[in-house]
Amino acid sequence: MAIFVIIVVCVVLMALFFAVTIAGGRAHDRQNAERDEAERRRAERERQAPSRNSGTEI
Repeated sequence: MAIFVIIVVCVVLMALFFAVTIAGGRAHDRQNAERDEAERRRAERERQAPSRNSGTEI
């Protein structure tokens, strides 16, 4: 009986470990996607905006 309880606890802990690992990876992927999208939008704005020194150089 004690061995059965130990096995069940180990399986539950293993399942919890895998679930947390997968959830953490997905959260990290979402953060990377948000960062990449923000960087893409910033680069697009910089490309479209006129230069600050435009027409003022001698």
